[in-house]
Amino acid sequence: MLTGCGSDNDDKSATAEGSRQASTSNQSSTAPQPGTDSAPATSPSQSQDAGPGESPPAPVVTNGSVAGQTLDGDPAPYVMPNLAETDEPSVPAADDTASSTEDTQEVTVNTPAGQSSAATARSGPAAAARTGAGTTTPKHILQKYISSNPSGFRWNSVMASHLYGPGLFTQTTLANTIIGVYKGVENVVVNRFRALEGGQLSRVRLYWQGGEGYSAGTGGRIRLTVLPDDNTARHLPDFSQQPLAEASFVPDMHAGNSIFPEIALTSHGTLQKGKIYHLVMQNTDANPAANYVSSNNAATHMQITRPSRWISSTDWGTLMGKRTPGSSTFSRWMNLTHDGSGNHFFSPILQLTFADGKSMGVSDMESGSVDPGRVYTVTSQKPVRERFVPGAEKRVNAISVATAASKAGQLKWRLLQGSRELAWGYIKAASPNYRTVEAKGLQLAALKWYDIIFPPRQYVELSAGKPYDLEFRAEGSSEWKFADHRNGASSGFTWPAAFTESQAQHLDGGRWLDTNHWNYHASRKGSNWPVVFHLNPED
Repeated sequence: MLTGCGSDNDDKSATAEGSRQASTSNQSSTAPQPGTDSAPATSPSQSQDAGPGESPPAPVVTNGSVAGQTLDGDPAPYVMPNLAETDEPSVPAADDTASSTEDTQEVTVNTPAGQSSAATARSGPAAAARTGAGTTTPKHILQKYISSNPSGFRWNSVMASHLYGPGLFTQTTLANTIIGVYKGVENVVVNRFRALEGGQLSRVRLYWQGGEGYSAGTGGRIRLTVLPDDNTARHLPDFSQQPLAEASFVPDMHAGNSIFPEIALTSHGTLQKGKIYHLVMQNTDANPAANYVSSNNAATHMQITRPSRWISSTDWGTLMGKRTPGSSTFSRWMNLTHDGSGNHFFSPILQLTFADGKSMGVSDMESGSVDPGRVYTVTSQKPVRERFVPGAEKRVNAISVATAASKAGQLKWRLLQGSRELAWGYIKAASPNYRTVEAKGLQLAALKWYDIIFPPRQYVELSAGKPYDLEFRAEGSSEWKFADHRNGASSGFTWPAAFTESQAQHLDGGRWLDTNHWNYHASRKGSNWPVVFHLNPED
């Protein structure tokens, strides 16, 4: 049973300032892309992992994950094998809802004298500049930053619309869901979503996983249908209704172990903005026990975090129905996002595109959380930054970041435009708080969310199309762990499913490189650090 999806009062349309939600397919071609204008370094960095020019080491497969190469030539990411098929007892889930502000209270927002242009740190609310008395009635009654809660917010709520950044969803690994007959039981996989746009649905893009243990034979024939919600507390697909869109897909697993095709849908109806729908995947092959494939999901370990600290699992979730082969009656439904399985929470990797070109989804698809091998250690000589090029004007008055101290001390953060500090402060750890969690022979980084709240009546205004850097650098001998994730842009996913308005970077040999967790000496686009901006509630 779901615990809810936020207040009914939150069920409002998102604003243009919103989080990664829905967008037209035509981004401005004049805005510079994140990471294209690397700033000069002020201090050298030490190398990590492979030496210059070396290829990243091949992964040691100890957990049954797929070996070989993905389509872009990288070592295959670890996929936790068939977690939806395990009956092992669940561990207690970590609580990531608590506000972590006690170690982030030292914050300075700079206000350049006589400057009123965008990219300025302001010492009053937007309304103060718009009214003679310096007071106003805000559009919405919101707190200065959006705290999380166990139920999460509706994805189209006003609260969610004031969250902006690639850390809105996160992951620590991948988890597959078999579509077909496995161990004598038929699996039907469902990706549930709240429509952030309305109209006819024309295309979907998913992450299909092949390889031993994940697919068999030809891969089968997958029937995709979009069904309305049954409007019960469980929010299951309503199989009594006619599909609003459908397609038949035959996966070509000869192309590689991982494929990401865009699948055209035949539309039979219109989706209503704000309503819940289900993308249902069933294997209609004549022999689904011999021919099947897996859809892949982003996953987070229960002892680390949920797929989203803020968004309800009702609005974006993976379900699995189980039934006797040949039967139309389900004996069991699993909510893999809310309840989890195999000590992991699942989350869809999916982009939905409408006939008018607008799209929505989340395509985070590969984690840098494996330690050792992918996690990055920030020191005084090895900072990281997330370079933002926002597509619309933003007013930032709080920041959330996931990190942890492997050596106690301070982590300095700065919000910069070029070399100019717009805001800065410290995250403090009196003792090391970094830990790892074991999963199928791997050690996964368990990072902590820190919430940085700007002083009252202060915010930083960012201009559309301009680059800004959110930088993190350890002080003294302190060391802090960061884990990026790949956003799917290199596999055909686009904004806003892929958060391409920012890019993870790190300092290497005096140069800022786009972060590549397979080889930190080689630059590569399409990665993000887990950071979120909280936007001014008066916008």
